[in-house]
Amino acid sequence: MKKLFVFALFISFLNISAESSILKKYAANLSELRKEIQIIINDIEREKTISSSDILSLADRKNSLENELRIINMELLEAERKKNSYAETIRKHEAPFEKTKAVLVEKIDLLAETVKNGIPFRIEERINYLEEIKSEILSLKGDMEFSSMKLFQFIEDELKMSKETVLTKIPLKIESDDTPVLTNVIRVGTLMLLTERNGKYGMVHRDAKGSWTFREIKEKKEVKKTGLLFDSFNKKINSGFFHIPVVNEGGDN
Repeated sequence: MKKLFVFALFISFLNISAESSILKKYAANLSELRKEIQIIINDIEREKTISSSDILSLADRKNSLENELRIINMELLEAERKKNSYAETIRKHEAPFEKTKAVLVEKIDLLAETVKNGIPFRIEERINYLEEIKSEILSLKGDMEFSSMKLFQFIEDELKMSKETVLTKIPLKIESDDTPVLTNVIRVGTLMLLTERNGKYGMVHRDAKGSWTFREIKEKKEVKKTGLLFDSFNKKINSGFFHIPVVNEGGDN
């Protein structure tokens, strides 16, 4: 009887030990599961924090962009206002500007005609310069004020040319020349040209009909004086009394 009791007690002990082992295993599994659940919870909380931070950052960026957009809209409105103001100013000054342009073009055409009919001295060069100024004014590629200054400077140069006597070389077509020949000339203002070519002297001047004509200087006394005049200018003697030959319309010097 006693042996049976001990055996039953041993069996009960074994059952309790087995159950205790199972419980320990369950407890360990539960602990691991809790750890995994906590890790998942922590990850979720971290993702929430990151998402909240991103949302706040995007909200700040949105507000910043909206502020920039408001500033740009204000600048556009100001630019539009200035554009309208400038357009109005241009309209107010457009008529006087066109009138000024017309006057300048008219004066340039008048000057060009005067040059064409004037002394045959670098006519093409002077005409081309006037055409250049005219083109600038009409096309508005250049500054109107600057073009006007160029025109006034041209007029001053023309006035200066009418008062000075200078020695120079220019291509000149006289008598039987087929093409212009580089010729030594003394320009006496815009009154006449005295010429020297191969030791022969001549004169380009207006005839009785107002046309420019060439006459060779043949009279020995006049030839000598004209030669002395060229010699003086060649030696840079630009002051004093100089003899200018006179050509009779009859053809004799």
